[in-house]
Amino acid sequence: HIGRLMLFNEEQKAVRECCGIHNRNLTSNEKKFIQIWFEEYHFDIQMIKLAFEKTADNIGKVSFAYMNKILKQWHENGLKTPEDVASDSAANRKDKKASYNLEALDRIGLEIPEL
Repeated sequence: HIGRLMLFNEEQKAVRECCGIHNRNLTSNEKKFIQIWFEEYHFDIQMIKLAFEKTADNIGKVSFAYMNKILKQWHENGLKTPEDVASDSAANRKDKKASYNLEALDRIGLEIPEL
């Protein structure tokens, strides 16, 4: 039991560092999220850092609830490593098609740069 508590303290410390939380204690809800990420989803700190980066890029602040949505989706989709996430993101980009026809727009005189 003591070993598990020590490990959980280390996990909390790692998450606090990756999220830049230095001036306050974690809330009980934040601790629950950390427990889910490590124990239920079996993610390592690299995946949590990646979720934090995506959260910061999208909303500009730390949000454990937002990070949890990302991590939960990755878990449900079987993504276990940053490489899995990158491959999945690349596949999703290829699957998305433009909602407009570039040739038709070009015919009517609109110059749309190709992606």
